[in-house]
Amino acid sequence: IRCNAILPGYMDVEHEYGTPPPEPQPDEDQPTQRFTPTYRPSTPEEIGRTVVFLCSPGANISGVALPVDGGLLAA
Repeated sequence: IRCNAILPGYMDVEHEYGTPPPEPQPDEDQPTQRFTPTYRPSTPEEIGRTVVFLCSPGANISGVALPVDGGLLAA
């Protein structure tokens, strides 16, 4: 059996119990700005679009670990 795996990087999600994350301070250096070439975290919608693509007939992909991390692994 072959399966596909999605490897998310930094994600922009709400904290537990549905509270939004604190707003970053302008002088604060965020990890996503330092380490990802896109200078921003991924979103759940981007991960979801990847899942939809992998489940579509157009995705002739099997047995792959697919990074969806804004270039984090490539940097």
